[in-house]
Amino acid sequence: MKPDPVIERIRKVRREISKECKHDHKVLVAHYRAMEERFKGRILKRTLAKAV
Repeated sequence: MKPDPVIERIRKVRREISKECKHDHKVLVAHYRAMEERFKGRILKRTLAKAV
């Protein structure tokens, strides 16, 4: 599979965020929840189709 520069950039940013949070999963979750609240109007909600 050939490298995808967009995916590589996303991975780099995620590693930077993790480093800033000292790789503490509780701090990471708090960070992402704060971002979710801050940008709640820009986040799409996924709806599942009901089984027929």
